[in-house]
Amino acid sequence: MTAMVSPGDFNGDGYPDLLARDSAGVLWLYPGNGSAGWLPRLAVGQGWNVITAMDGIGDYNGDGFTDIAAVENTGLCFIYLGDGNGGWRPRVWGGVGWDGLSEVTGVNDFDGDGMFDLAGRDGEGALWLYPANGYGSWDARQVIGQGWNVMNSLVGPGDFDGDGRADILARNAAGELWLYSGQWGSSWPTATRVGTGWNGMTAIL
Repeated sequence: MTAMVSPGDFNGDGYPDLLARDSAGVLWLYPGNGSAGWLPRLAVGQGWNVITAMDGIGDYNGDGFTDIAAVENTGLCFIYLGDGNGGWRPRVWGGVGWDGLSEVTGVNDFDGDGMFDLAGRDGEGALWLYPANGYGSWDARQVIGQGWNVMNSLVGPGDFDGDGRADILARNAAGELWLYSGQWGSSWPTATRVGTGWNGMTAIL
């Protein structure tokens, strides 16, 4: 598998699932069985080898179903709208110029406005917040961090520290895992190291 995302309950059975892309560009759904295992996998897409970054972004358009943001190698961003049954509704336009981002990740409701957001890191190490506006597009992006080019993996785990706000976890080249506790808006506190030895992991979801 060349990419994996954890979209939540993608097929509507009440259990968290996994989406994974293989080297041929086939996107597979691994449905969770609710007992720490998997139901038989299902192919849910072809041609995903043109996608350079993808992540689950929660319910992007307010229809109650989990969606996926995907960036193509041309720099185009599309939102793949889940249908709540393990399939897709027609994808929608997400914007241009995303090829300048080296990584994107869903960060739940990072700014506290009740809608799911996306974060992306550019080549200079700036981390940008793309706030969803609930109408199938983004509000103006905001810089929420600098120096993130020392990090080689980013993930939005939701509320990791239990304070009611969405957080970001980031791993650096030394294998240290850092928690950036969200404060809503674009304010950042000092990061807290929450793990070491994570450089042995090829994917963090």
